[in-house]
Amino acid sequence: MTKTAKPQSANCSLRFRMDAITALIMRHGDEKPSRQEAVDSLIGMFKRLIKPAKKEKLELAPFIGIGCPGRIDVDGSIEAGGQNLPGNWESNSFNLPALIHEAIPEIGEHETTILMHNDVVVQGLSEAPFMDDVDVWAAFIIGTGLGNALYSNRER
Repeated sequence: MTKTAKPQSANCSLRFRMDAITALIMRHGDEKPSRQEAVDSLIGMFKRLIKPAKKEKLELAPFIGIGCPGRIDVDGSIEAGGQNLPGNWESNSFNLPALIHEAIPEIGEHETTILMHNDVVVQGLSEAPFMDDVDVWAAFIIGTGLGNALYSNRER
């Protein structure tokens, strides 16, 4: 018998793990990994997050969403704006979603779906469920670059 994680407990647990991973990554900010090392590290992180859920018999959605800086092409390649990522990520021959799918073809017993979009767009869309009472909202991110996205609610 499998059990489905309750949103609160799963969210807190995942948030804790993500905060710990973020702290680890930020601690090593001076290191300059190659593109392949960065991808291998990311895939390893996903596998480390999936493993305890499997052990606890939690049903995970077979979906990995990625927010990435730059202009993301429909095939998942980064068309432009990835210059702050290690190595050459702006290449038609480099496709992060395809590499992750190759490494994690299934989550549970279902094929993994991987979607990558611009990080600021993803952040803004994550606010959509809370924006019922406004007509327009925006996301603006200042990091190693600048990003922005503007959203509007459709008339009902």
